[in-house]
Amino acid sequence: MGKVFGDIWCFGQTLTVFSDDGTNSRKFLGFIEPLGLKDTVAAVRKKPGIVRKEKYRLIAEPDEDFFGGCASCVGIDGHRFEILGIKKIYYGDKVSHRECVLIKTGEVTKDA
Repeated sequence: MGKVFGDIWCFGQTLTVFSDDGTNSRKFLGFIEPLGLKDTVAAVRKKPGIVRKEKYRLIAEPDEDFFGGCASCVGIDGHRFEILGIKKIYYGDKVSHRECVLIKTGEVTKDA
């Protein structure tokens, strides 16, 4: 486990990573947060059937392997996220954690 974050991983959310073909899955701990938060008061109306394209950041342990990399998907609480990119974050010469950019898939926004 990474020493930069120490024992913080035990407070993470339980996530599931799926292989690209869906045959393999594994649980791990991490943190998901929205990227580019906008003012919720200034929400805009969407047409029925428009799929939201908000991006999320996943912070995972340094040794987490995402099966096929960007071909993998992550699931939590019935939501499925597609991995758009994976990056190792270094602290000196050691990997402190991995960050992924995710996009939520499979949810349709209803008219406000």
